[in-house]
Amino acid sequence: MAAAFSMAGLPPLLGFVSKELLYDAALRASPIPLLLVPVAVASNMLLVAVALAVGWGPFTGARGETPKVPHEAPAFMWLGPSSSVSGASRAASSPGRSRRSSPRRPRPPSPPYGVKLELWHGFNLVLLKSLVTLAVGLAFWANRARLRSLAERLAPLAALGPARLYRNGLAGLVKLAKGTASLLSAGSLRQDVRIVLLAVVALSAPLLLSRGLFGAPDALRSVRPIEAVLALIVAAGAVGTVAAGSRLAAVVALGVTGYGIALLFLVFGAPDLAMTQFAIETLSVLLFVAVLRRLPRLKSRSAPRSRVADGLLATATGALMAGFVLAVHAEPLRSRLTPFFSEASLSLAKGRNVVNVILVDFRGLDTLGEITVLAVAAIGVFALVKLRLSSGAAGAAGPKGEER
Repeated sequence: MAAAFSMAGLPPLLGFVSKELLYDAALRASPIPLLLVPVAVASNMLLVAVALAVGWGPFTGARGETPKVPHEAPAFMWLGPSSSVSGASRAASSPGRSRRSSPRRPRPPSPPYGVKLELWHGFNLVLLKSLVTLAVGLAFWANRARLRSLAERLAPLAALGPARLYRNGLAGLVKLAKGTASLLSAGSLRQDVRIVLLAVVALSAPLLLSRGLFGAPDALRSVRPIEAVLALIVAAGAVGTVAAGSRLAAVVALGVTGYGIALLFLVFGAPDLAMTQFAIETLSVLLFVAVLRRLPRLKSRSAPRSRVADGLLATATGALMAGFVLAVHAEPLRSRLTPFFSEASLSLAKGRNVVNVILVDFRGLDTLGEITVLAVAAIGVFALVKLRLSSGAAGAAGPKGEER
């Protein structure tokens, strides 16, 4: 009953304090208090009636027939609710006050509001609304039989209510999910890649185009001849990969692209990245050659129109990535790490070569990861070479020593 009384908003329980705060906030919620106040009052009126129905009704009236003899609940079932009710009583009887909050934004949505947790605020409009809420809620509960019969008459209207809207919305969401899944997951890797790249281009290209040329003229003027040559080698490798007539030629052209990027790392002063890239490219080429040489020859299974569309999409994606790089290059670099490394490399790490100090001391864990990658790549290359040699030795001699 105490829990029901707190739900109904009767003093001295915490539900009364929360209801008073709700009414006070609704009155202060400029400029729409005329809309919030009636909604809050009507909701609390129904809460009073529901609280009396569930907290008073089951313990009054005539006994009904039960399949088993009723008995008191054990202690572990009523300790939880009783502790909650006692906590609500203590919280309501211990008033507190929160500090006034200062607005964080230049244009706050509403003025700062000080919350006062008190049982008695005096005779005011909030108390009057609480009294009206209790009176009307008691009237609802006293006439619950008539209200129940009225609700039964209005039951057909429930088919047009929020419950039906929720069910229809949920069913529509399931249909939309199935349709989207059937459209996006066609079981073709080529189609999946198309959808992903098309979504990236469609969502990102308008933002980049709104930035103009991304500082491209300034970036192109600072390109050195060696960088231009390496960029042409990378582009030639990419074109050769697409235009190759065999898988082996495609793998070799793809390796040219990877080695060209590794040389770019080396030109820009990143020998650690270049070494890692060289090792990974070597292992990738060996793996591709070991696997792809066993596959049948390449065949054109798509229509020319489809290949043209794929080419346009690939070109748009490449241009988008280039735009991202140029946009980042055009932004001013404000790094707090550069002066820190310059000042701390000698004083903290006792080294004058800033790059070496960064790799060995400040980024030692990252360097350990790169060394691990190099070791794994070396083991993979050794295993492939060993496997190739073993296969050659086994295949050199057939039955009775004859060559295969």
